[in-house]
Amino acid sequence: AFKYALPVLLPFLLAWLVATVLQRPVVFAEKKLKIPKKAAAAVLVLLFVSTLLAIIFALVSMLIRQGGEFIGRISDDPSSITEKIDAVFEKIGVFLERFGIEYDGGLPSAISDAAINAVSSIASALTGAAASFAASLPRVFIFIAALVISSIYFCADYRKISDFILSNAPKRVALVVSTLKKEFGNVMTKYVRSYFLLFLLTLGELFFGLTVIGVESAIVLAAAIAFVDILPVFGAGIVLLPWAVVKLIVGEIG
Repeated sequence: AFKYALPVLLPFLLAWLVATVLQRPVVFAEKKLKIPKKAAAAVLVLLFVSTLLAIIFALVSMLIRQGGEFIGRISDDPSSITEKIDAVFEKIGVFLERFGIEYDGGLPSAISDAAINAVSSIASALTGAAASFAASLPRVFIFIAALVISSIYFCADYRKISDFILSNAPKRVALVVSTLKKEFGNVMTKYVRSYFLLFLLTLGELFFGLTVIGVESAIVLAAAIAFVDILPVFGAGIVLLPWAVVKLIVGEIG
């Protein structure tokens, strides 16, 4: 089901979700603004999907551009990673020796090698992902077309389709589905909206702050930290605090 059916059904499932989200605006346009329901559905679906795609495209293109520049800089000059790691561990070694703790000089080179290997793997993965995406563009356009067209039909006949499905389902199933739709829909809408707003706030704050202090590839780092921040248990501090400690150790106070 997941391997074969889901890729085929996904645009229609997403279209039903879009129709559910746009039901109130469509009903408002029909009753208050006296716009025919099918026309209102078509305009609102096209506006909603095009806005969503534009936002996604802008964010992804910015992430790809800055991520590519970031990986490119490191790949072109891997010695910079080694130098920075050596500088950090040299300071740590001096600090530990004051307390008579023996310092292992081989640790920085091991970490440097691991970091360089990780960057090379990420660069290869990004190149492969870009090639795969370019090859799949025709399927992406077909997916979007199916999504838009089915969203318009679902949106225009939302109540009719819902009533038909529920009237032909067993009473217990219909009751469970309607209850789940109401309760789960309310909870998930609030949950997703809350987390999305938190993500945007964190992303905005981090992007502004990192840009002000002159950090390169600020949007990529801000997006990565904001994503970590919304994960359960983790928070932005799990990235920012160690980063700050390392900068303090190497003397980059600003």
